[in-house]
Amino acid sequence: MWLLGHYSSRERRYRRLVAPHIGHLLHIATLRTGSVALAEDLVQESCIVAWEKLEGLRSVEASRAWLVRILLRRIADHRRIRERRQSLLPITDIEEAHWQAIGGEEPGPFERAVAAQSDDRVAAMLRRLPDDFAIVVELHDLMGYRYREIAETLELPLGTVTSRLARGRRLLAALLVEQAGHGGHQGTRGREGLGHE
Repeated sequence: MWLLGHYSSRERRYRRLVAPHIGHLLHIATLRTGSVALAEDLVQESCIVAWEKLEGLRSVEASRAWLVRILLRRIADHRRIRERRQSLLPITDIEEAHWQAIGGEEPGPFERAVAAQSDDRVAAMLRRLPDDFAIVVELHDLMGYRYREIAETLELPLGTVTSRLARGRRLLAALLVEQAGHGGHQGTRGREGLGHE
């Protein structure tokens, strides 16, 4: 009887703290992997981990960040196990070659270029960037996270979040410039609301 009561209580807590965030986790996993099927698998694995470690969840307010951290670890583990590491761009070469076109630190050119792309196109380009930068850009510019939410979720200092966002934007802008130079067409559905700070 005690065991039955224990699992009943655990299941209620899981439904209250984990279940409401599954859609959000699927969105992140799909952006990170580019595959809905793979995203569903990784979220399912993350939910199993969350169930096993439910006692480690401190509060309702901390649940989303806690779950996102679990998911990001699962994504990273999957890439290592399957040896499907993404091709990392030579950061220094890109920044030097495209510095003038990117416009330095100013967000205007970045926002204008990204707003002309479809979400899928932007997500595909972000998957070509190093994870450290791509994840911060995705959370802030595509998903509306605030700086402090990102810092809490990724367990990073606030200054690291802002610097990675700036550099990730420069790298993404470099890709946009590179594709424009090769005659790449832009997406037809514009994006709005970039930048939340």
